[in-house]
Amino acid sequence: MASERELKRRPPDHGVGLEMVHAVIALGGGTPAGGDTQVLTSRYLDTRERELELSQIGLRARGNRDQTQARWTVKIGATPDLRGISEAAEFEMDGCWQTLPPTLVVALRCVGVQGRLLEIARFKTLRERWLVDLEGVELEVCLDSVTVDSPQAFSFVELEVEAPERGILDLVIDELERRFPSVGPSPQSKLATALMSVPRLRPAEGPIRARAGDLGVRLGQLLDAVEEQPTPWASSTQGCQRC
Repeated sequence: MASERELKRRPPDHGVGLEMVHAVIALGGGTPAGGDTQVLTSRYLDTRERELELSQIGLRARGNRDQTQARWTVKIGATPDLRGISEAAEFEMDGCWQTLPPTLVVALRCVGVQGRLLEIARFKTLRERWLVDLEGVELEVCLDSVTVDSPQAFSFVELEVEAPERGILDLVIDELERRFPSVGPSPQSKLATALMSVPRLRPAEGPIRARAGDLGVRLGQLLDAVEEQPTPWASSTQGCQRC
């Protein structure tokens, strides 16, 4: 299990977002330069009853749609706080676009998610990425230009700064609030933003509502207990090719 800790801001456009990136780089004593760029497609899944959403669980496949492989991610509890910092448990595994990794399928069934999974959102992200050293701590700074394809087409820009320590992110926020007071914290995740056009579900009842309270905790515990076990000959052969 990885613990993800990041701040999020929603600049009004790419230009302001780039100015904010440069402010973070300058805070670390660096000189602004072009970041690494990649285009990613993200496809999110949930059941018709939104069992995962009710439990603050995000399930997505992300990668280059021109390739067979995709990176599958389960993120639990990524709701930003009042300063725009979110802390989530994150589980990642390699797989293919066409099928869910068997580990995810078994884990979801074991915690009681029985409904058929459907695509609930799909968007493309042009991601510009920088690594910044601030007081000896490495920050990952990403400026994302997001184009939502489904459930409704629209676009937005988001700045993300990830760090292992909360205190470092508070320093970054203090600088951003001083330099860009009109750009407030992101109120919600990218997925929640993409779903804004979808009518809110009526509160679930019965077994689904009963499971929602601790489903994320149980799923996290189960995935955290799963580890790949190398074969005795693993060190003498090349890694397997998935898909």
